[in-house]
Amino acid sequence: MQNDEGKRQVLLFITILIFFLLSFGYGGDVAGADVIIT
Repeated sequence: MQNDEGKRQVLLFITILIFFLLSFGYGGDVAGADVIIT
């Protein structure tokens, strides 16, 4: 279970990182970035 928790934290970090990159890429359009991630 510890490995699963570690992977989950890494995945969350990567998701947040991509979210910020997309937000800046779209001029801070958080809604657009959210749709792309989902």
